[in-house]
Amino acid sequence: MSATQVRPEFSIITVTLNSEKTLQRCINSLKAQNYKNFEYVIIDGVSQDSTLQIIDDNQDIVDTLISETDSGLYDAMNKGIAVARGRFVGIINSDDEYLPETLNLVKKHLESNPSEQVIYGDLFVGDGMHEKLSVPINEISTRMIPHPTVFVSLETYRKHGVFNTSYKVAADYELVLRLRNSRINFHRMNQPLARMHPGGYSAEHRFRSVIETMKLHVKFRENGLVLTLLREVRFFLASYLKHRNY
Repeated sequence: MSATQVRPEFSIITVTLNSEKTLQRCINSLKAQNYKNFEYVIIDGVSQDSTLQIIDDNQDIVDTLISETDSGLYDAMNKGIAVARGRFVGIINSDDEYLPETLNLVKKHLESNPSEQVIYGDLFVGDGMHEKLSVPINEISTRMIPHPTVFVSLETYRKHGVFNTSYKVAADYELVLRLRNSRINFHRMNQPLARMHPGGYSAEHRFRSVIETMKLHVKFRENGLVLTLLREVRFFLASYLKHRNY
């Protein structure tokens, strides 16, 4: 998208690294959006599979591609934010997808609430519509809001900073707590905005996620240490039992 064009309402960022199995599904969810005033930015970590070919095959929707080595997931996300031009920034992982009405719903909310800074919604987990992740505003102290549903104003990123890359798994939660402690307004849309598929970076690094989350609760003086530990123990037990049943 050239500098002479009208500023997009949204900048959507996807980070890829050998994402050939899921990327087309993610891209298709952008193509299916009913609201079209957005730019699509892909930050690739020099994929060695067919990821770059998939991106090339979808030049009709990809506005910016950066393919170079990085120092991790959040460093790549920060690169996307650095080149973003939209009023609001959404980050959708290469193995996740937006629902068709997502951008339209967020845009309609912004028309009535132009001063909003962070908007998020609920999240479907898996292929069906029965398992849903919802995080009320008053639970942010102990739970990360569904990252694929989050939209942050570019102005907020510019003023308060981007992802802290010293956190390798929980930098998204660090950003949420930092913004909330800076009295940034969060608004939850009480409806699903995205679909997350099982797996992903944080699931593969669950132990580190627990440690970093607990450190963040100490740093920001939250009261969620025990709840975090109990939740993660439950997750490990559920995963173990599921594995034994196979």
